[in-house]
Amino acid sequence: MATLKTKIKKPAVLTAMSGGTDSSFAAYLLKKRGYAVTGITMRVDEDTSQIAKAKRVAEGIGIPHLVRDVRREFNLRVIDYFCRQYIKGYTPNPCLACNRFIKFGLLFNTATEQYDYFATGHYARVVYETRRKIYCLVKGKDKKKDQSYVLYMLTQKQLSRLLLPLGNYTKQTVRQRVKQLRLPVDTESESQDICFVRDEDYTSFIRKFRPDFKIACGNIKNIRGEILGEHKGYLNYTIGQRKGLGIAYKTPLYVAGIDAKKNEVVVGEEKDLFKRVFTVTDISFTAPRDIKQKFCAQVKIRYHHQPAKAQIRKVDKNSWQVEFFKPQKAITPGQAAVFYKNERVFGGGIINRVESRF
Repeated sequence: MATLKTKIKKPAVLTAMSGGTDSSFAAYLLKKRGYAVTGITMRVDEDTSQIAKAKRVAEGIGIPHLVRDVRREFNLRVIDYFCRQYIKGYTPNPCLACNRFIKFGLLFNTATEQYDYFATGHYARVVYETRRKIYCLVKGKDKKKDQSYVLYMLTQKQLSRLLLPLGNYTKQTVRQRVKQLRLPVDTESESQDICFVRDEDYTSFIRKFRPDFKIACGNIKNIRGEILGEHKGYLNYTIGQRKGLGIAYKTPLYVAGIDAKKNEVVVGEEKDLFKRVFTVTDISFTAPRDIKQKFCAQVKIRYHHQPAKAQIRKVDKNSWQVEFFKPQKAITPGQAAVFYKNERVFGGGIINRVESRF
């Protein structure tokens, strides 16, 4: 008697696609591994060229492709946030806001309603720890490209439904494989830091987006309060900046602080950039039940910073204090401070205030 074969349903995954090398190869890998893959691209502005590129890649791979119009949410959650932070005198990383509210907010929610998993082309890994029954966010194999820093806000729910197929690959290998496969990817915009500021002129962009904010000249002072010159708008400066100050001085000067309320830029020598203590807000932990009121960790204060040992303690409901064992250079309000234990990320937050303690 003949037996009927039961058709096994492939797990469905919604994959974020930009049309670039990483997300395209991630989608290809997932399909090769047996997933029912659907690509999705966000529409963040009036330029639809990225959507067309992603659609072309999806057709080349042989998967369905969707478009999600997130212009309203992107303007509110990412662009407006970016402008407000700069106006406060901070140096924000809008990719963090995009990940929190758009990719792992809107897109993730769409994915979990209709699909088994959500996937991105980030270079990081998700590992399930059976002993403690938790999902861990772990650094990617490619240490130079590792993107765990920008994913620190992910929760257990998100990690349990997330696939990161590039975590065990190097960027070089991905480029080679994409070339071999002849995928029609877009490699021209791979190094672009902020997708919505295409000419890297942040001041002009903020002036256009926030015409109510008037950029005014102000004083450049040293750390002793002496006036050394005049700036043409503090939006043009960031902590650690050396070039473009327009001040002749006996030793090289760097931007050591920005006081938006006083419309002042504070400069100092390189040694003045080294600080130890700061507070962070908007804290997220991947596994909150593991967190004590006070603990030690390796802390990374920007994407290319080498993590350094620090003590972290809870100050109140909304903020934690971080104190490095050794002073670190150019701790910058608006950037993320991410907590690591060896390869594992277990949380982080946004740098809010840097104390004058060396």
